Amino acid sequence: MTTLAFVAGMLPLMLLQGVGAGDNSAIGSVIAGGQMLSLLLTLLATPVFYSLFDDAAAHFAPRAWLRRLRRRAPAVPAPAIASGRD
Repeated sequence: MTTLAFVAGMLPLMLLQGVGAGDNSAIGSVIAGGQMLSLLLTLLATPVFYSLFDDAAAHFAPRAWLRRLRRRAPAVPAPAIASGRD
C-alpha cells in the first residue's frame, strides 16, 4: 500500500510538462521504478531465497549426512559376542 501511494505521488512529477519537465520526468521514473523493484524484491525474492537456504541447511545438516551415509552403507552383521561359556 505504501508503494502504491508513493508511486501515485510520483505520477505528477513524471507526467507534468513545462520548464525542466525532462529532468523531472526522468527523476520521477527512476524513483518510481526503483520503489516498485524494491517491492518485488522484498515480496518475492526474500521468501524464495529463504526457502532455498532453509532447504540447503536441512540438506547439509550433520544429522542429515549421517542418515544418508547409513542408508548408503551396506548392512554389516554384528560380530558374535563370546559369552565365555563353552
